Amino acid sequence: MRSFTAIVRRLLIGPLDSHRRCAPRVAIALAALVVAPACGDGDANDPETGAGGDATQRCKSLHGSAMARVEVEGESFCIDRTEVTRDDYAAFLAAGAPTPPAPPGLSICAAPNAHLPDASCLSTGTGAAALCKGESCGSHAQTCVTFCDAVAFCAWAGKTLCGPKGGGYGVSTTARPLQDRWLLACGDGLRADGAVRVRYGYAGEYEPGRCSTDDNASVPVGSKPRCSIRSDASVLDMVGGVQEWTGTLFEDNETTKTAVPVARGGASFGLASGRDAECSAGFSADTAGREADPSVGIRCCKDAD
Repeated sequence: MRSFTAIVRRLLIGPLDSHRRCAPRVAIALAALVVAPACGDGDANDPETGAGGDATQRCKSLHGSAMARVEVEGESFCIDRTEVTRDDYAAFLAAGAPTPPAPPGLSICAAPNAHLPDASCLSTGTGAAALCKGESCGSHAQTCVTFCDAVAFCAWAGKTLCGPKGGGYGVSTTARPLQDRWLLACGDGLRADGAVRVRYGYAGEYEPGRCSTDDNASVPVGSKPRCSIRSDASVLDMVGGVQEWTGTLFEDNETTKTAVPVARGGASFGLASGRDAECSAGFSADTAGREADPSVGIRCCKDAD
């Protein structure tokens, strides 16, 4: 992974966050809006109805995690309640791991491939020692997949990665900085001085143990029910767990207009401190969309049905 501090400085509305995850990863802070309260009284632990009662009636999930609905400034969209698990990804592979037509502007993901998790990443990648090993790891987040693997999985599931407001994928540029759905759902926002509104999603101050930010090891998704920015616990592990590929890319070079994939959030391992696991944390990948990391996984979004 490589730093994109210069890119972010050009695109930021607020100041660059100073926290760093294993260099050259950099924390980023981008504009976002406050997530609307959850709707209804559904059972947050029921995988069929999900949380938010009637909200989930507009958030049917074809494959992967159950979804919850987020409403903000007239925009309604759905987001996976948890990260994509190894069992979810195994089902995708068993279905043939189809490569979808490349979304507009994502020619880097046009070439078919098997979408297998990167074996060397799983065994020797930085942070691989923290991953679950053995046959009982199906409920852990799938990692060591590339940006293009994540695009393909979400397409198979009838979704996309969580990209810009309005849905789909987009490239944030100096002339057209984009707000994205991942940050909306994480509960971020910007104060008048440009600082993030809700630093950790659940609160502005760090709470040890609330999320899996101090475990220094992979944990099953959803195992920290208080690690939610919503009172009904319908969206979990956006800090802690693993970082997640997003659908908002960044313009790496103003001349070549190269689009750089970005992952967001704070993982449960590979951090100097659990305090570094916050909504605005993130890092860039290579421009080819072929880079994988033991601490980066998948969460999908889609428009409300």
